[in-house]
Amino acid sequence: MKILIDVSFARRGPSGTQVYVDNLVTALRALGVQIAEADGRRGRHLDPVAEARWQVRLARAARGADVLHHPLPARAPGRPPPGRTLHDHAIRRVPGGVDARGRSAAGWR
Repeated sequence: MKILIDVSFARRGPSGTQVYVDNLVTALRALGVQIAEADGRRGRHLDPVAEARWQVRLARAARGADVLHHPLPARAPGRPPPGRTLHDHAIRRVPGGVDARGRSAAGWR
């Protein structure tokens, strides 16, 4: 199995996202999963213009992957299917922890 993980926000510097992504990649590789990393998202999170450009580049990078994982709320239209972890579902358990735009971008209304 090949998983493409969007590591853009993790590469911006120390954060919870950085710790999460680094540990997820390490754990999946230890299980023998083939991991490809996509880095290059620019602009502010949920900036429509920057996000549209990134989605085009990400779709190209995802060719050949079985699963695409965004560690932060993002849309992943088309193929491959988006992968979600327990952390991604925290939005449903604690919806007040993410604003309406973040819930919408993650596909949780």
